[in-house]
Amino acid sequence: EILQKGKLTVLAENSSTSYFIYRGKEMGFEYELLKLFTEHIGVELEIKVVNNLDSLISKLNSGEVDLIACNYTVTRERNKVIAFSEPFLQSHQVLVQRKPDNWKDMEEEEWKKLLLNNPTQLVKKPVQVWKNSSYYERLMHLQEEIGDTIYVEGLQGNIGGEELIEMVSDGIIDYTITEDMVAKVNEQFFDNIYTDLKLSVQQKIAFGLRKSSHLLK
Repeated sequence: EILQKGKLTVLAENSSTSYFIYRGKEMGFEYELLKLFTEHIGVELEIKVVNNLDSLISKLNSGEVDLIACNYTVTRERNKVIAFSEPFLQSHQVLVQRKPDNWKDMEEEEWKKLLLNNPTQLVKKPVQVWKNSSYYERLMHLQEEIGDTIYVEGLQGNIGGEELIEMVSDGIIDYTITEDMVAKVNEQFFDNIYTDLKLSVQQKIAFGLRKSSHLLK
């Protein structure tokens, strides 16, 4: 069907690792991978930018798009309703927190002592993440592991992960969670965020596909 219509339609996230436009040029790690793939099979690449992450699976399974490219973590729950490509990355989850306001006037080991340096320190702390994300799942499990409450706020999918990182940098929220690779990219833009606290094992990142797309997979 993709070869017949001459294009692969992809639902992508507007982010530094998925897809973005810089000075009129389309860019993004996942975009680059898919561009190579579509050139290889001889079709066009059509990108649809997702406005609400909660609609990813419904848009895929309804046939509106052929593939999800949103820095998508392979999880057991998602595997029940969609298929995944071979993973092209492995990444772990990290906490995004803000350095003290006067961190530039301090020694590194001084300001690091003022930050959370162990997952158990998240007890009674507010953390905002997308409700349908693997980050939310991880926080639920982490509460069980540490035997106490983390104030988790599960957000609707109309706020992207990189928006939440910017909100931490701006002091609007205190904490969020993201993938290590996304964190490293965003540290280039926001020098007052700290993302070294690891919260998960390595997880697989892949493209989401319909379970019926055997040939595409």
